[in-house]
Amino acid sequence: QVQTPQTFAGAVLDAVWNSRRALPPAGAVFPGFLKIDVDNGDCQYLEAWLATGYRPLAIELEIVHSIVPPDIQVNIPYSEMHFDWRTTNAERLQLLGCSLGAVLSALRSEYSLLSWSYDVPVDVQFVL
Repeated sequence: QVQTPQTFAGAVLDAVWNSRRALPPAGAVFPGFLKIDVDNGDCQYLEAWLATGYRPLAIELEIVHSIVPPDIQVNIPYSEMHFDWRTTNAERLQLLGCSLGAVLSALRSEYSLLSWSYDVPVDVQFVL
């Protein structure tokens, strides 16, 4: 089942159980690693997770708009029209994802940039 930004965080939390069937307290560092690479509303997925109150120790995102300077925010919202990844081409990639500036805005200075790949799109890692 496809999880939208609106359903994603709840679905993950519903699927995560420990031996006591309890989640960590709100505000806890959880999970240890969160990777978001959906090529469609990536920043919205990140914002939805952060809205849960949990803070992953490390976050990895794919930055489709890697040529945009960090002081400019590009945040293309999730769209069901972009769901079929098989039809994605160079032109459609410009209508997907977000820029480093948008990710930095969502993270609100709580994270530090750990690494930046030089592939296009770029994989970026942040640590708490």
